[in-house]
Amino acid sequence: MRFWRALLGYADRANSPEDLIDPHRRGAPFYFQRMDAPRPQRNRVHVDVWVPLTRPKRA
Repeated sequence: MRFWRALLGYADRANSPEDLIDPHRRGAPFYFQRMDAPRPQRNRVHVDVWVPLTRPKRA
């Protein structure tokens, strides 16, 4: 997390030891999850993208 915090200029989310947020609210938040068991493919990144459902504006 220290790497991503420094790289993106993000800050820790209040009351959460595993979330980073953009203090300027321009970028998406980052959530980090601990793995239950060690895996041989360490240093891998898995990205989940969440896009809010929005309705198109009517003319």
